[in-house]
Amino acid sequence: MKYQKEKLFWIARNASKDVVCITWDEKIEYYSFVKSVLKDGYHQISVASELMLQIISDFCGEENWKIDKIEMMEEDFDLRNQLEDLIVKCKANPATILKITQYLEDIVEESSIEIKRVYFSRRDQENKLSSFYIQVNGIVGVSQPKVINDKLCACIREYI
Repeated sequence: MKYQKEKLFWIARNASKDVVCITWDEKIEYYSFVKSVLKDGYHQISVASELMLQIISDFCGEENWKIDKIEMMEEDFDLRNQLEDLIVKCKANPATILKITQYLEDIVEESSIEIKRVYFSRRDQENKLSSFYIQVNGIVGVSQPKVINDKLCACIREYI
């Protein structure tokens, strides 16, 4: 699936933080892009594991999104297999999302292994596929920006 790349930023407006996704044209070098956005008064958002868990809960709990893949910062064969098994079970039974979030909470707390990237997808009422991924550095790949960005920014706004 083709993703439009975006980067999460916040900016202070009227005594509050406004969260926005700004499109990143990959023809522009990443650090040049970030530097130009920072000059406009924006601040980068990093998506720590706690925030990643909140995004998982919000999207999978309320919005009927499914997790397709979870990548951790450190490669661990057993951890990857356990996550893949939980994801397969969650696709068959969406209530299993609680097991995934609890498992990830335990991993993050006990071993300090951070969540690197999470891939999500869903089909709407017309069976149209939407998908996105979010990674720790605030990069978001989206297939349907209008469907995803508002919800994602609202979720992050509540957290920061």
